[in-house]
Amino acid sequence: MLSDLSSGMLDAAWRNLVVTGRAFKFEEIDAQSIPYIDETFDAVIANYMLYHVPDRPKAIAEIKRVLKPGGYLFAATVGENHLIKIMEWIRHATNGKHADTFAQSFTLENGLEQLTQLFPNTQLLRYSDSLRVTEVEPIMTYIRSSIRASELSEEKLEQIRADLKNELVTKGGILITKDSGLFETVK
Repeated sequence: MLSDLSSGMLDAAWRNLVVTGRAFKFEEIDAQSIPYIDETFDAVIANYMLYHVPDRPKAIAEIKRVLKPGGYLFAATVGENHLIKIMEWIRHATNGKHADTFAQSFTLENGLEQLTQLFPNTQLLRYSDSLRVTEVEPIMTYIRSSIRASELSEEKLEQIRADLKNELVTKGGILITKDSGLFETVK
């Protein structure tokens, strides 16, 4: 079963998976109130979503409740250095107004403390990586799609584009750090 609070995300998942021919079940669910009886699932995968949940302790308790004894929780998230270069460009262009990242509430740095309250045997598996980008426009598209970039003026966006073009010419590519991983635990 695949679930999300967003019907749009469920629709996108369905569109991506329908071509596999497998019979997946899609269900709109709030992680803070999972509509299943205790000890239903062998595993729960919280894929880059716990930082969106307003009452994370409640959601973590719900996940524990619906896991069978010996069931696994895999909670993927990002670290403080994820896409840090893009965040620096946005901070620069907004005079520091958009300094927070979207995922600060549940990161690789603070997620372990949150999970071990109910899952004491949680371990962190970190995956550091980077992208070497050789075109400016995909980065500009990403920045424009960012909530943080919604208040940027066209002048500031052009400043970022010029800075990116300069880096591309001088360095032959734009290196963007990715910092992600997951927490794994068993009930």
